Amino acid sequence: MNFLWFCVSTLSMIVIAITMLCRANDLRWRNGVKWHFRLIGFVLCGTAPIGIIGLEWITRTWPSPYEAVFRLGLALVFVTTPYLPPWWRWISGKEHGNGTN
Repeated sequence: MNFLWFCVSTLSMIVIAITMLCRANDLRWRNGVKWHFRLIGFVLCGTAPIGIIGLEWITRTWPSPYEAVFRLGLALVFVTTPYLPPWWRWISGKEHGNGTN
């Protein structure tokens, strides 16, 4: 059962990392202090899940059911972001938001 939580957690973290790094890619053309802070935040939020996955795989530490469900919930929030096209089309770069945020 622990391995199931591990798989759910890993897949959720991959979705979070992809989403955050795609958002960072969208913001790299913006100028201004506010946009640079947002860019740094998206890069950190995109790389942290990769580090967590690596640490869990290396140490063979199983996430608790609470951690896995929290990560799954967070991934579902990112997949269903309002005012953006469907997640799978948005991360592929075929469609982009209007960039007014």
